[in-house]
Amino acid sequence: MKKVVVFAILLIASVSFQQVGFAADPVSKTLAKADIEVTSSGDGTYEIKEHISLKGDGELSGDQIEHTYSKINDIDPEEVKFISDQTELSFTTDESDSLVRYFVTIPENTTDSFDYEITYNLSLEEDVFTTPLFVPLHAATGQENVVKIDFETSEGNIVQRNSFPVLKKAEDNQVTSYLMNIPSHVNYIYGAEKNIFNTFNFVSWASILVLLGIITVWIRSEVRSKGVVN
Repeated sequence: MKKVVVFAILLIASVSFQQVGFAADPVSKTLAKADIEVTSSGDGTYEIKEHISLKGDGELSGDQIEHTYSKINDIDPEEVKFISDQTELSFTTDESDSLVRYFVTIPENTTDSFDYEITYNLSLEEDVFTTPLFVPLHAATGQENVVKIDFETSEGNIVQRNSFPVLKKAEDNQVTSYLMNIPSHVNYIYGAEKNIFNTFNFVSWASILVLLGIITVWIRSEVRSKGVVN
């Protein structure tokens, strides 16, 4: 009888453990869409809003979302908020030397998709433009650009072409970039005047000059070999 009772207890404990383990198993999630707004007042103050949509292959209730925030230039985010359906969500953090991890739990009654927003402010030093972003550890699948980043600075400034993400055209104080995933940071450089010579085109100009130099040396070598130049 004693053996039967012990066996029954072990059986119940085993079943309970399996049920808990199954319930805690997170659902696979991917990035469905992200619309990011970065606004700079022109004096180093930034306001960032990240509208993120995740999709999963099952019910997402109770799952945890991990985000990374790179500590680039030791810039700490201010007034960080995670909001879903007009409700502010609580979060926890885990900090290391290079980044901070933010953990948010998906609310109950969430099926196979979850939409939320991250808002925060940054204060950058003069002539510093690198702006860290919150990145959920759930990448997009496929080859489409599901991430849109809108950047706007104050009137009178011009966004330069040596910004990141790379801009094909920058003639105003507002630009839009499209990417496949959320980058760890953006680097929209702006100033009162358009800068023709910058790091974006410096490499191109340097490559052209090197190529011209190689061609010139080759031509002179060919001419000398034919005895035209002594």
